[in-house]
Amino acid sequence: MPEPTRISIVADGEKYTAMADLLASSIHFVHARRNDVRLVIGVPEDAPVGLTLRERPWAELADFVSLPAPTLLDTRKQQPYRHFNKILLLEKASQQWSSSHHLLLDSDLVLLRHLPLTYLACHKIAAMPVHYYGWHGNWDQLYAEAGIQPDYLTISSSGYAVGPAYFNAGVVWVHQHLASSLGWSAMALHIHAAHHHDPAMHLFPWLDQLALPLAATAQGVRIHELPDCLNMLCDKLSAMDELVRQGITLNYLPKTPFLVHHHGNVSDLARVVERINPPLFQHQPWQQALQTLLDLSRKGIIRRNRAVHRRSLSSG
Repeated sequence: MPEPTRISIVADGEKYTAMADLLASSIHFVHARRNDVRLVIGVPEDAPVGLTLRERPWAELADFVSLPAPTLLDTRKQQPYRHFNKILLLEKASQQWSSSHHLLLDSDLVLLRHLPLTYLACHKIAAMPVHYYGWHGNWDQLYAEAGIQPDYLTISSSGYAVGPAYFNAGVVWVHQHLASSLGWSAMALHIHAAHHHDPAMHLFPWLDQLALPLAATAQGVRIHELPDCLNMLCDKLSAMDELVRQGITLNYLPKTPFLVHHHGNVSDLARVVERINPPLFQHQPWQQALQTLLDLSRKGIIRRNRAVHRRSLSSG
């Protein structure tokens, strides 16, 4: 029997622990009768609340990995750069389970149907081009400092901006043959050392995404571009649902996505899941996790991502 694909999720503090619970509950429900995936939950040493997830029903499907407290500095806020946790988690998982394929997921996702693992396994590394080009730094300077050259362009999934390879790091697939040698963290550290002092480079919060294609290029690997059904925006689905409710006929409707990226838009996510996968919506462990997220949202602990807000304004 082949090794299960390891799905890595970071549970960092109250907010992301609650999100990780919702995501892991959906994975456990969708893959309940299969043994083709296993979760890896990364818990930073300075945010041990994530260990409470050991008591959740899906924990039988999970291994918990301790992550060091972040030391890389986000110079915008003079605070630890916590996005670096997920890179470290992927590398720890690939070292510990070297015979597995690896899928890294941001905490603010929900799985709606079986992951297409056979399709993913055809690629060394895969991710979806960014939804929009939020980074406005100097690409030439970034590549020159890394000593490599971009060899292809990507098109953003929202707005269709063209530029050097740039991918959303919310869903990253890495084949077992590449996982231990990708060098993602080393590239991120290299970029940080060279440019963190330069405000014009705007490294944050995008450092993890900037380092990903550079690391792959340095290994001589091209990142396969995933379709948006593997990283679908919740606000995109919600906007289409609203148009349909208004009786507007649309020329295009997305197929049922595999993964929905809600970016903290919890109330719209609930409506999307209730429409697309009612059994998951009614599943008691998932409902419990959803209610926790809705409560945190009402308290203002979870807010809609600013990028989602900007997209909503620009499309209005």
